[in-house]
Amino acid sequence: MLHVLSMQYGPLPSLRIEWLYELCFLCPEHRSWLVTLWSTPDPRQRFDPVPRFAELEQIPNCDSTERVAPAAYDLWLTQRLQGLQGSHWLDQFDFQAATEICDLLGRTLVRAAFPQLRDMSPADRHAAICRAFNILTEAVMDGDLLPPAILQRKAVV
Repeated sequence: MLHVLSMQYGPLPSLRIEWLYELCFLCPEHRSWLVTLWSTPDPRQRFDPVPRFAELEQIPNCDSTERVAPAAYDLWLTQRLQGLQGSHWLDQFDFQAATEICDLLGRTLVRAAFPQLRDMSPADRHAAICRAFNILTEAVMDGDLLPPAILQRKAVV
């Protein structure tokens, strides 16, 4: 069936388990943003792709997406999702904790008030996470316990 669909629609989108992680925004290999194909609050339905593919009205064209250079965060995330440990300070923490600290710190650094997720586009959230990742990995490599970018930030009351 996939062969018939690919003949009709051209290159088909792929679904990889690591792309289901909320803080994964692009595929470094193909240099393209991930596209939300469906959203449903019930995890049993959300992670069952067969009925979801049947519900799609149009299959997105994989070749039409903008090409994006992967950031250091994206390459690190891909390695961690593959079970590889790097040499970053964040690698001493479990996967969930390491990615969450990048998300929370990034959202804190980009706005005067902590932004809610509904207030951020995926690209803005990705940029914030990448900024936090760079700060955390560079600061620890320089031997700083608290990065200057965090120390210089004014507290929001």
